[in-house]
Amino acid sequence: QENDVLNRSQTLEWKGLLSVIMLVYQYNMGEYYQPFSNEYESSLKRVHVYDNLAKAAMTSLLFLTGYNHTYYFNHPSNTNRVFKLSRVLQVCMRINLLAVFMCLVLGKTNYGVCLIHTSWFLFIWAMMH
Repeated sequence: QENDVLNRSQTLEWKGLLSVIMLVYQYNMGEYYQPFSNEYESSLKRVHVYDNLAKAAMTSLLFLTGYNHTYYFNHPSNTNRVFKLSRVLQVCMRINLLAVFMCLVLGKTNYGVCLIHTSWFLFIWAMMH
């Protein structure tokens, strides 16, 4: 229903906005700090405001992704096709395919966020099943 708080169109809009924020951050400040990465330069002793905003945006994006998957699994109209293995594989491919392609093309391996999205999707799928 479109009148619900945090309905699908609202959460997709927020996820798009947060993705743009993360893209701008990665483009401008990405060489200094990578969220969810161990590659932190010791020369940067203080934490920038942008680093905290990036962490908040990434946490919000993870929450909205988990919320969308939980809402999809709980929705009464999806009871017949929700827990099929083909659906799980489709979602995992959708989350990881671009990241794997970018790793191969660019030669960088700092796409750990996709692994976190996938693991939380599988966790939610297993708990709701």
